[in-house]
Order: sequence, then C-alpha cells, then structure tokens
Amino acid sequence: MSYPTVAKLAPYFNMPFKICVPMFCFITGYAYYFNSDKSFRYSIKKITDLLIYYWGVFFTFAIIAIACVKYKYTPITFIREMFALSRPTMIFCWYVFFYYLFMLIMPLLPRVLSKNAVWNFILYFVILPFFLNLLNRYVVDETISELLTALYNWFPCVLIGYLFANYGWFEKLEEFNMKYIKKRWINIIVWILVAGSAFMCRFLVATMYISLSKIQLINYIPSVAISLDVLYAPIFIYCIIKLSGSFKLKYCKKVLSAIGDKSMLMWFVSCIFFNNCKKVFQPILYFPKKAIITLVWGLLICYIASLILEIGIKRIVKLKNKLSFFRR
Repeated sequence: MSYPTVAKLAPYFNMPFKICVPMFCFITGYAYYFNSDKSFRYSIKKITDLLIYYWGVFFTFAIIAIACVKYKYTPITFIREMFALSRPTMIFCWYVFFYYLFMLIMPLLPRVLSKNAVWNFILYFVILPFFLNLLNRYVVDETISELLTALYNWFPCVLIGYLFANYGWFEKLEEFNMKYIKKRWINIIVWILVAGSAFMCRFLVATMYISLSKIQLINYIPSVAISLDVLYAPIFIYCIIKLSGSFKLKYCKKVLSAIGDKSMLMWFVSCIFFNNCKKVFQPILYFPKKAIITLVWGLLICYIASLILEIGIKRIVKLKNKLSFFRR
C-alpha cells in the first residue's frame, strides 16, 4: 500500500510525533521523584514488571514466527531478544533496554542531587553526557555502544522530569500563568501556540550543541549535544494538560484513557505488522486501504489483542510481586 498524500507530509511530522519518547521519559522521571521507595529493589520490581509484559508478547510472537514463516532462533539470538538487545520480532522495542538501564541508575539520583539547581544542571546535562560520549568512543561492542547511545540521547529527558518535580517548576509555571494571563480564551490561544511550537520545533530545531572542545582528555576532544527535548517535553505536557482541562470532551477522554491504559501492550503488539512476520500480518493491517480507516483498524486490532494478552500477563505479574523480595 502507498499513501501519496501522507508520504508528502511524513517528513514534516515524523520527528514531531516522536515527541512521545521524551514525553514518556519525562513522565517516568517526574513520577519517580514522588515515589517514596527509591531503592534498587523497587527498580528491579518495575523492570521485571515491564519484562514480563514484554515476554508475554515476545514469546507469543516467537511461536507465531516459527509456525507461520518458519523463522529460526538460535539460543543466543533468542536470549538477546528476551532483553531487547536485538529485535527481529519486537522491532519497535528499543525503549525496553533503555528503561531497565536507566531504572538501575535512578536510585543513585537522590544521593547525588544537590540543592544547587545550577550544579545539578551541569552534572546531569554536561558532565554525565560528556563521559557517556567519551566512553562510547572507546567501546568496541555494538550492544554496549547502543546502550550508551540510548542513555546519551534520552536519559536527560528522564533527569529533567526528576528536576521538574524536585524544584516544583510546574507549580512555578502555573503561578506565572495565573498571575499574568487571566483570561481563559487568551490562555487557550497561548497553550495551543506553545504546544504547537514545541511539537513542530522537533522538525525545525532538533538539537542544541554545547561545545567542550577546549577540554582535552586522553587525546580526545569531546563535545556534548543536549537535545532540546528537555524543554519541548515539559512545555508540551503542561500545555496539553491545561488544554485538556479547558474542554469537557467526555467521550474523547474516555477513548484516550482506555487506549492509554493498554498503551504499553498495544505498542508491543504493533510489532507484528512490521517484524519477521510482516508478510503474513501486514496485509491484514492494510486491508481497509484508506489511511484513516487503516489507523483506526490497526488501533482496534492492537487494543483487542492487548485485552486478551493482559489477562494472563497480569496474573503472572501479581504472582511475581507477592514474592518476599518485592514487598516493602
């Protein structure tokens, strides 16, 4: 199938729509701050929760791949994909390894967090990326390099979420908004413009560079690139929340809430249309032929599949969390 109109628009909207990644990173860091348990045990609990959901879909799809297209897994490739280190089956799930990686780092944040916001910014967005970039230059293994690259690109979005919660920057933004913009209709216009700017700026200006070229270490002249997603994500989230609260949109919110509740599994399930079984399942996705109908049809398939898969997966997660190690 081809959609010429969509193809023309795609270059302008691919990057903006990927704002979902920094948004999810930000929310993870923001929510982590308010969790009273910041231990490694809690991180392992969250990691294993995610992995069980991931495995529930991966094992199902692996069986389908073997049955439908005679796909062959070696023990090594199977284990690697179990941890999302290679992804012929779970093609979109690079975020899984990034998640369990940064969740192992998160318990360290309260221990290194300073009261000085400037120092925290330098530590998190200059020094840490600098050493990740430095280390990556001397790593030979592709898997480790991919892990370091993911941390370098996306961990700052998690950190900015944590800092937003720690310093109450959303509350300060709200105070500013209430003080200087009091009319509802002006607020709505401002939120739409600002959210739209954050959205489209991912296409126009994706990255901000801070040069550290004067610092030389081990014959290496490092540079640090801080993605402007650390600004786009919180601004976009704030404006969307404010806009959502300004309109009732009862049924729309119910639909989005239902999709949001199953979003992780729907993300996993969507891999079936583009992975090693795509020759079998992609025609099913594109059966409606019309672009908008295909989108709705695809969402419906992923939602129904998620409902079915979740029944067994939730039970396994509950059983796992009853183990003494995961209890506080």
